[in-house]
Amino acid sequence: MERFGQDTTFRIGGDASRVAFIDSLPTLKHEFSRVKENGEPFFVLGGGSNLLVLDSGFAGAVFKMGIRGTEIIHEDSSSVVVKVGAGEVWDEFVAWTVEREFWGIENLSCIPGTVGAAPVQNIGAYGVEAKDVIESVEVFNAKTGEVSKMTHDECSFGYRDSFFKRQGNKHFVVISVAFKLTKIPQPNVGYKDVASFFTEREIKNPGIIDIRSAIVVIRSAKFPNLNKEGTAGSFWKNPVVSNSEYERLVTLYPGLPAFPTSPGYVKVPLAWILDNVCGLKGYTQDGVRLFEKQPLVLVAQFNARAEDVVGLAKKVELAVFSKTQIQIEREVEYVG
Repeated sequence: MERFGQDTTFRIGGDASRVAFIDSLPTLKHEFSRVKENGEPFFVLGGGSNLLVLDSGFAGAVFKMGIRGTEIIHEDSSSVVVKVGAGEVWDEFVAWTVEREFWGIENLSCIPGTVGAAPVQNIGAYGVEAKDVIESVEVFNAKTGEVSKMTHDECSFGYRDSFFKRQGNKHFVVISVAFKLTKIPQPNVGYKDVASFFTEREIKNPGIIDIRSAIVVIRSAKFPNLNKEGTAGSFWKNPVVSNSEYERLVTLYPGLPAFPTSPGYVKVPLAWILDNVCGLKGYTQDGVRLFEKQPLVLVAQFNARAEDVVGLAKKVELAVFSKTQIQIEREVEYVG
């Protein structure tokens, strides 16, 4: 058995039968031929920031994605397309783009994990989602051994969702991602926390470096120190409800915020519900708690068990349903 749970940002959970580091496409192909021959289950691990490994561990092969490389494949006077290896650290790539004043992902600063996870999860924060800038995704088909390129539309992006997350598609492994970024300044500072940051400091025309710096400060205040305790970031998705359902909820809970999504639907902040409706901000049970600065974040002491995290998560989900009739959906994936 080899370490698995300890190599996630939760730092809890069991081990895997074996772990292989994938630093190139030939290595990836070799390892997949091995699991195919042995009939082994597999799991592709990026930065380990959006999953919980169960205490029983994983009876199969874990492939630690380490394919690197950042390359400009097209550039003109107004835009640039950058191809990035799936194993690159996401925030290092964001810093690389900010340094060159390539606009588009500065609001996604400080999100833990690797580039390969960006299209899978359609990561998002502060008014921006990865789908806004992804042009194409290069994938390896573990069933056929073929490498192909998927267009933006073929990725079927949704809210914290994509083609790659859905059942039956897990054999498509992200190798690299092509991002189309702009050289024309396009500050996105409408999100409440970001707008407040600049208003308080009387910064009227923030540049790309200012925006990244703001996101770093804002996120640092909302998320725990990973050197002291474990977390997978936001544990649940924010619920999306119909306008009529929102009217019912806001009658019961005046002040409930809402943000328009698709026609006829709004997104409501789960953190507000957990705090103001359920009174669960900071709630602690068996070494696991809802973070006192952001209750959407579930935090675990390093000596906690995955079972303790699952137990608290279930309690929270039942409490939200009891108060609102909303069945909240996990953003974190359980493995094992």
